[in-house]
Amino acid sequence: MPEGIWPQLTGLLGAAERRAVLIAPFIKRRVFADLLAATPAGEIICITRWSAIEVAAGVSDPEIIEVAAADGRTTIRCLVGSANLTGKAVGWDRQSNVELLVEVSVDDPEVAALLALLLQNSTLATPELAAAVRRQADMLLRTDWVLANPAQTGDTEAPMPWYPQSRTPEVLFDFYGGKREQATFGALEAAAYDLVHLDLQPGLDRVGFNEVVRQRLRELPAVQAIGEHGRIRSTELEAALEVDTPNDPSAAERVMVLTRWIVEFLGDEFYTAPTNEYDIIQGRRLDDTR
Repeated sequence: MPEGIWPQLTGLLGAAERRAVLIAPFIKRRVFADLLAATPAGEIICITRWSAIEVAAGVSDPEIIEVAAADGRTTIRCLVGSANLTGKAVGWDRQSNVELLVEVSVDDPEVAALLALLLQNSTLATPELAAAVRRQADMLLRTDWVLANPAQTGDTEAPMPWYPQSRTPEVLFDFYGGKREQATFGALEAAAYDLVHLDLQPGLDRVGFNEVVRQRLRELPAVQAIGEHGRIRSTELEAALEVDTPNDPSAAERVMVLTRWIVEFLGDEFYTAPTNEYDIIQGRRLDDTR
């Protein structure tokens, strides 16, 4: 087994008697289990990040929650959505990463401040949360989305900007929650694409889900253009999308899809013109009772 940083990690953790804190965005189950076995501390806190695209890509395992439960000393907190705790990171695999690990004192004020900030902004992980992340990752794998989009796993430097693809945004929350029994392959693929780019934390209720989507839509240049001018015609919106996604033959299709998303999630801020369902106007209809 290559040396890597494994001896350094186990040496540090082996000296922890009262409490040990593990912080890494990517953690694999087998590495996590062996680290817990090497740690005599009475309390272990693990802070990590669970993202469906990263789980689908195989760089992180939400099942570490099961290892923590069996251990009995460990709680997991998630930053939802350096040296990693993976085989490549610690030097177990033949083609290992080059990782940097700098030893600092736990009494360092900046270290203490960082730990407090991470604990404050993380969520206590639960088996339900882990299962939700795994369901979303499985959906991505079933649609082959990860294999067809290497930009999301770091293989390309300039991924295309996100614009919605799902034609039925009203059912996106169901896809997010794992309800997809009657869905076509095309609908699953589009939903997987959108959910990956939205990077939603698992376990949101519909209100929380809608608010995250609303904020992401407001960040799109085409939507910001509507706010600046008060109105945008379908032809102008199509031209704006062609600028954002050059040489994209589906700009007209994107106009239709984006309009549906705006109506679904930002219907209290924008509405479509009576003369053209794809001309978008900022404000509310006089007959709108929402």
